[in-house]
Amino acid sequence: MGELLVINRDGCHNFEEGADSYGVKQFRVYKINDSSYEEVKDLGNRALFLGFSATLAVEPPPGCQGNRIYFTDDCREAYFCMERGGGKDMGVYNLLDGTIVPHYTGQSYHKLTPPLWV
Repeated sequence: MGELLVINRDGCHNFEEGADSYGVKQFRVYKINDSSYEEVKDLGNRALFLGFSATLAVEPPPGCQGNRIYFTDDCREAYFCMERGGGKDMGVYNLLDGTIVPHYTGQSYHKLTPPLWV
């Protein structure tokens, strides 16, 4: 779409044994201008897909909505530090109201391979 966006993923990381508390709390999106940046609060009819394998800004495909960030778990530390491995931090972030809902309700824990967008 001709814009360079930077996405900041804010969350917590607690990898103590038995603790299952890592994950995103909110996202902030910034548009880079020539010598400055500005926060983007509305993506219009665009969706962002973020993950370990790729980051894409697109018109939402069928079943997806605009102004959303669809994200997979990209916290590599969790894959090695947690007994079950990583893969739990996945969801859909609504940029307009800051809510997060799951996009996959199964379990995707793995020691080596993060969930990927294909």
